[in-house]
Amino acid sequence: MPFKNFLFVPLAMAVFSACVPTSQDGLSGVVVSSSAIRTPYSMTISTEQARVGETSQRFEVRHGDCYDYDCDNDRRRVEYQQPNDASNRYVGRTVWYGWSIYLPRDFSDLHPTNTTLGQVQMHEWRSPMWALGARNGALTLYAVNTPEWMDDCRAAPLSSMRGRWTDIVVRADYVLEYTGSNIIEVWINGQRTCTWKRPVITQEMLDASSTDALRFKYGIYNSYISRWFQRNARRQVDAAAFVDLHEDSGLVIRSATNRPYDHDWGVELPTQVVFYDEVRVGFSREEVDLRLRLQ
Repeated sequence: MPFKNFLFVPLAMAVFSACVPTSQDGLSGVVVSSSAIRTPYSMTISTEQARVGETSQRFEVRHGDCYDYDCDNDRRRVEYQQPNDASNRYVGRTVWYGWSIYLPRDFSDLHPTNTTLGQVQMHEWRSPMWALGARNGALTLYAVNTPEWMDDCRAAPLSSMRGRWTDIVVRADYVLEYTGSNIIEVWINGQRTCTWKRPVITQEMLDASSTDALRFKYGIYNSYISRWFQRNARRQVDAAAFVDLHEDSGLVIRSATNRPYDHDWGVELPTQVVFYDEVRVGFSREEVDLRLRLQ
């Protein structure tokens, strides 16, 4: 099954918009997340929607979907990611990310379950450096790298994104020392909506990583799905609570159970579908911002 929009250029910019890979495992350095469910509908090339051209990448997760680690840890996902190699060693550099996303009109916000739609994670550090996801009615920029660092910013209401394409640009300065400038900036449809003014990388994170590779990941990633079941259950469930300890950062996150699909809640987790197009990673805004490139 061919896939549009996956290519890593071994120079200044990584582009996901000029190559057609030949398998579900991607091509030229783009890989499927190790825990991603793989079904005929999980990741496809679609003519239903397109930001540029005639096709886009379509991601879908359904009730009961999980694979490997996720099945035992209250998660489900369909994601592509950059590899853990030297080409993604961005520490100390400013990196730009751009992509277009289409949420169908019936896209479900699964709050209080997380729906991550784009994130950057350091190899061997669990929490993301930053992430954008659907939370409580908004596309939200967030990160919880340590118990002391818990930030979020509402980048755009989901109501403004359903049924149309949304162009996203993120600027990330991966410095270790804060110099007074913005560290993370987010533009939605050409308007800057979020800024952070603190480093997102620490020496502790670097010490924990064998490669210090910073992987951009996109698709649909739901974490702590039992929270949605618990809030919407139509039947009482006798399940042991899940205590998820992030040993690297010391975070402790709790949810209703680690294996939610083992229980009959009297309700099914809604299907989520998201389309992506023009996914790019580079070292300047001009390289990744679709609106600038179309001018």
